Amino acid sequence: MQSLAEQKPSSGYQPLQLPPCRICTGVASGLHYGVNTCEACKAFFRRAMTDKYKYACARDGNCVITDRKRGNCSACRLKKCVEQGMSRDAVRHGRYTVAIRTKTILEVKQLEAENARKQLGSDGEMTSEGSVSSSPEASVTVDHMDPFDQPYSPLQLELQSEEFQADFNTDFLIDSPRNMTSDELLQGLDNSDDDQPVRKSARIASRRSSNVHTMLQDFDQTFKDLDLEEINIMPQDQLLVETLPFLDEEMAKAVNIVPEYDMSISDIEDLIKTLVEGHNAIYPRFRKQFDKKYVSRIQTEFYEQWQNERKSKTEIFGIKSSLSNEEYNSVYMATGIDVDGRMETIKKCLENIQKGIVDFISFSKSIPGFKDLKADDKLGLIKASRFEYWFLGHFVTVNNELGVSLGPDHKPSKMDECKRLFGCGDMVTRASEITATLQSLNLSCEEVCILRGIVLTFTDRCVLQEPNKVEEIQWNLIQCLKYLISKYHPEDSSSRRFSKYMDGLTVMRELTELNKKCNRQLEKLHWSIIKSYPLVYECYTSDKQEVERSEEETAGFLGNISYLATPKGSFIQL
Repeated sequence: MQSLAEQKPSSGYQPLQLPPCRICTGVASGLHYGVNTCEACKAFFRRAMTDKYKYACARDGNCVITDRKRGNCSACRLKKCVEQGMSRDAVRHGRYTVAIRTKTILEVKQLEAENARKQLGSDGEMTSEGSVSSSPEASVTVDHMDPFDQPYSPLQLELQSEEFQADFNTDFLIDSPRNMTSDELLQGLDNSDDDQPVRKSARIASRRSSNVHTMLQDFDQTFKDLDLEEINIMPQDQLLVETLPFLDEEMAKAVNIVPEYDMSISDIEDLIKTLVEGHNAIYPRFRKQFDKKYVSRIQTEFYEQWQNERKSKTEIFGIKSSLSNEEYNSVYMATGIDVDGRMETIKKCLENIQKGIVDFISFSKSIPGFKDLKADDKLGLIKASRFEYWFLGHFVTVNNELGVSLGPDHKPSKMDECKRLFGCGDMVTRASEITATLQSLNLSCEEVCILRGIVLTFTDRCVLQEPNKVEEIQWNLIQCLKYLISKYHPEDSSSRRFSKYMDGLTVMRELTELNKKCNRQLEKLHWSIIKSYPLVYECYTSDKQEVERSEEETAGFLGNISYLATPKGSFIQL
């Protein structure tokens, strides 16, 4: 099956690289009967499902299956197919899901890392896939103009503004994004220091890798000089562990490389520390959200207060419910009067959204390698993932039973308020379901921080000029996530839990599509207000254009099949 990347090589998409066939280790061609296999093994399994006779092994039932054309034991080959999970019920139709695609990429990366380690002793050099480019971005100068007439959009200006400082100087955080001007967006342009700690960390990691390699070569030479008949040979990994007490602490951590990662444990921990500390600087209250007693107390107190106020309104004023969206809109459009203060609440929501986008951009700059991407790539990734990024930081504050959630300032509100303000009942319902799933995973603060970085770096969200660089960034983040899973959930299967995380990220994309529909409803009534918030306006405009483009493509497709041929040869117009 020809992939989209092969059909349109100029689109920026890259064909998915597959691991070897799980049955014979030959060149895999795709997912067949639920398993990545080659065409020969796929055809063999299909024949085996239809053959009436049973295969029998002429040897011991453990024959080695290879990618040779003839000579494989059919019984052992079929046995291996079943053991690997091939089944008629596992047949899938359509494109790879994000979860399967991610698992495939991880497997390929892990195989590449293992091969690199095998060649380490003979090649004499080690490369770092996750290294951070140290070339500074070119400076950009923009004259003061109207925000919507200048050649750079508000999002581009924000991306080009102050680089995130690894010492976590919070000067880049703004108090009132509502009043942000183009001059303020340009402040701090090209203030980044080429010797900032993130780059310094990358150089240290590179030198450390070189030192580790030299030390491993010394171990290999020591092995060659020993009389093997006079000693008990132990695996090299075990030898490293036995030798670690004689090394200094930093070097001992540096050589602690396990097959699951192609980064050293110390580099993984350093990257996690960089991202978590940067995240904490931008969201100082975020960690408090994981204090269940604290969150539950705020939610319960607010819910009780809300019930009492609702009861008072009903008994004293006879008000049973607020105006519906349709009722409010008709009054507002006819008179311009904000009868229940709803418009002021919408403005506050838009201000929070604007600040949320600014904070999102600030966090993206703390991810090593992200700011070195092409401007269009950064812009596209941020626009595509912004709602899922927000949701990952919000779901932990939701109480589905009470219908209460906390805002970024930990101010509680009823989830029904979102339906009343924006008319997005479907999205609130679906968000509640996904929230329950994510909360059941009992994620740590550090895991959520890394997941927010991963959701930003999926290469299938938009057309990218440098998808390989984005994949490298995400691969480093995924290694951090797998490390945190083993740290915080040692009782679970790491691979099974990781799959649940990826499934959660996949399902969240539904919310992005529902959010775009809500935004269209909002812009029909409040477009003039939205224009007062440049970043929100740009994102909503992008959503609107994407939805309209999708609708045009659908309409064009339906137009091409507007006549259907009937068995009699006549045509029916749709």
